Amino acid sequence: MKEFKKNRLEDLKILIHLGENYQTGTPFKIIFSAEGYQTKKFVCSYDGENYENCQAAADNHILCLLDNHNLDAGYLQVQLMLWVADGSMPDGTMRLVSKERVVVTNDAEEKCYLVLTSGKSDSKEVTEFTIDLLGNMFRGEKGDKGDKGDKGDKGDTGDTGEKGDKGDKGDTGETGATGPQGPRGEQGAKGDKGDTGEKGDKGDKGDKGDKGDTGEVDITFTKTDEENDIYVCEM
Repeated sequence: MKEFKKNRLEDLKILIHLGENYQTGTPFKIIFSAEGYQTKKFVCSYDGENYENCQAAADNHILCLLDNHNLDAGYLQVQLMLWVADGSMPDGTMRLVSKERVVVTNDAEEKCYLVLTSGKSDSKEVTEFTIDLLGNMFRGEKGDKGDKGDKGDKGDTGDTGEKGDKGDKGDTGETGATGPQGPRGEQGAKGDKGDTGEKGDKGDKGDKGDKGDTGEVDITFTKTDEENDIYVCEM
């Protein structure tokens, strides 16, 4: 429900309906306070003879005059106490009590909670509020049970709610079994020839081999000049 704000230092007039069955002359006490703060209260009462901070109005209404009420900021709540004549009670009266937030109608005819605030009022024009309180407090004899009403039409589908927060990540599941090996794929195309690698470093010099065996030499001397004894060597 919406809120209707009034500065807490402003005076208020609140018209309260006590219900169609209220008996004129029945004592009552109406206690106003800010919700959550019970130390400061404003009391309107009627003891059967005198009215205090209120006055009777038409059709079982009571006009409560909250003059210099000095109530705290917060939702304005009202408590109604009635003392109804009852000869079966030792003190001769039955005390009835009701307590609720004050609900008023704003400029747009919307029901709102009346909130006392330290800030700006929603309207300076609205100074008097009318609320129904305990319209059924005084009940007559119980009537016969009425016929069952017709089933109402199906209401419109409500708006989709906002998306909730993302939940925590769940635990990692167990690893599944290894599946069967798939068929062997086709051989891929032959890749391009790679670039020639850089020339490697020169290797270490090898060890000197063993000396071979001395071979035999076949030498033939042929004399070519008998006079001068000259020979030719042939190998």
